[in-house]
Amino acid sequence: MKILRMNQFVVSQVFCLCFISGFFAALQSATDNLIVKQVIVFPADPFTAVLVYLVLGSWIGVVTQFFTSNFFGSRISPDFAGIKSFKFGELRFAFVSGLLSAVATMFFIWGSQLVDPTVVVVLTNAYILYLLFYDTAMGNVKMSSLCWPSLFIIIGSVLASLKDLTGFETTLLGLAIFLLGQNGANAVSKILDQRGARKAIDPVNYAFWRFIGLATSATCLAIGLSVIRGRTTDFWDTFASFLLPAFPYIIVLMIFVTFANAYEIAARKVGQTSIVSMLVTIKVAVILPITLAGDAIIPNLFGELPSSTLVWMLRIVGAGFVIWGIIKLYANHLRAETTLKPAIPVMDE
Repeated sequence: MKILRMNQFVVSQVFCLCFISGFFAALQSATDNLIVKQVIVFPADPFTAVLVYLVLGSWIGVVTQFFTSNFFGSRISPDFAGIKSFKFGELRFAFVSGLLSAVATMFFIWGSQLVDPTVVVVLTNAYILYLLFYDTAMGNVKMSSLCWPSLFIIIGSVLASLKDLTGFETTLLGLAIFLLGQNGANAVSKILDQRGARKAIDPVNYAFWRFIGLATSATCLAIGLSVIRGRTTDFWDTFASFLLPAFPYIIVLMIFVTFANAYEIAARKVGQTSIVSMLVTIKVAVILPITLAGDAIIPNLFGELPSSTLVWMLRIVGAGFVIWGIIKLYANHLRAETTLKPAIPVMDE
C-alpha cells in the first residue's frame, strides 16, 4: 500500500473549504455574541442563562440543520443524498466527537468563571498545538514547514481577539481546566472528526449526526448541572421565558453552524487535522469588519466594544498575522514540503 501526495488542485480545495467554513464560522460567532448579549440575558444567574442557551441552541439546531442540510447538502458535498440513518458503528466517531464537544463547552463555561476574559482566547487556542504535535508524531506533517505559519496564526488569533491591555488574572485550577480539560477534549474531538470523515459517510450527514451527539450530551450536562446547583426551577422557568424570543435568532445561528461544520468536516476528509484547525482561524480576521459594521448600524449590538485605538491597531495586526500565516502555509503545501494523506490509501498493484 502506498500513500499518494495531494496534487495542487486538492490542496487548493482544502484551503477553499476551510475559508468557506471560516466565513460562516465568523457569522456564527457574531450571531452567537448577539444572542448572549441581547437576547438570552438573565442577570440574576448568568450561568443558568448559558445552560438554557445550550439546550435551546442544541434542539432548535437539530431541526434547523435537518432542513438546511437536506436543502443545501448536495451543494456542500456531491456525495450527499439526504439525511439518513446509519448503523451505530458507522456513527461512533460522530457521536463520541459530539460528546467531547459538549464536554469542552462545559469546561469552557467553568474555566471562564475562573480566569480573566483577556486570557480565555489564548488558552482556547492551545488545542491547535496539541493537534500539531499529534500530526507530527503520526508522520502526517513536517514540523519544519508548519512552525512559523502556526506561530503567526496562533499569535494573530490572540491579537485579533484582544479586549483590552490591562493585566489578567488566572488560577492554577483555571489553567488546568482550559489546558487539559477544554483543549484536551477539543483536540480529541477534532482527531475523531478526521477519522469519521474518512469513512463512507458524507460530510453533511456526519456533521448532522455529530450535532445530535452534541445536543444530547449538552442537554444531559445542562440539566445535571442545574440539579447539582439547586437551580432546576430557575432553569425551566428561564427556558420557557426565552424559548419564543430566542427562536428566530437561533434558527439564523444554526444555518451558519450547518455550513461552518459541514465545510470543515469536508476539509478534514482530505486535510490533516492540525492544518485544517489552523486554516479555519481565518474567522478571526473576518469577524472584525462584521463587528464594526454591526456596531456602526446598531450601536452596542455586540455589547460595548473596546475604545482604545491601540487595541484596534493590534487587532488589525493580528488579522494580518493570521492571513500571512495562512498564505505561508499554502505556499509550503504547493512546494510539497508537507504531505497530506488522501482519504483512501491506494493499494499497490
